[in-house]
Amino acid sequence: MLIEFNRFYDEAEREYSDCREYRIFLTKLAGLESGYNSNIQNKAGAPAFGYFQLMEDGNKYKNITTFAECSIQQFRANPVIQVIAATKLAKAFEKCFDSKDRETAEALGITRWGLLGGAWLAGVGGVRKYLYNGINVNDKRWSKDSKGVDVVSRIKLFNNI
Repeated sequence: MLIEFNRFYDEAEREYSDCREYRIFLTKLAGLESGYNSNIQNKAGAPAFGYFQLMEDGNKYKNITTFAECSIQQFRANPVIQVIAATKLAKAFEKCFDSKDRETAEALGITRWGLLGGAWLAGVGGVRKYLYNGINVNDKRWSKDSKGVDVVSRIKLFNNI
């Protein structure tokens, strides 16, 4: 599946050159989130789809319609669109972190990739809760075993790429 993922990623880079900058991050993320399965739907019941588990429910979560500009079905059927949409979402997350956020993160030893890894799990707000208040939010509401993944673990996982 990784070979196929890389083939689609190459195609996405040709179509949207910004994908190059995020390749290492998004490759690791796709392995973690979907096992490189572009057609997967979240098994725990979250409205999350594709390689990177972008959230879409038409109400609170609108990552597919915002960043891929297509339906869930079209998104799941097109791995190249998934890579491009994930790149756009990563860029959007980064734009939301201001200089104070980045300085605070740096003082805590958190890199750009750690911030992005945390944001993918908990959003920018969830990362800020950790940066400024030490609150380690998690996604246990979407977990079948009610344990979930926490933002600190996700930051550490991506911090050194």
